[in-house]
Amino acid sequence: MPTEGIFAVVVREGVVRPGDEIEILEAEA
Repeated sequence: MPTEGIFAVVVREGVVRPGDEIEILEAEA
């Protein structure tokens, strides 16, 4: 059970961080 929660957090962060970086790069460009 605890591993699933950790994986969910890692997946969410991995998906959210790249998305934010892409949005920032597009906004600056």
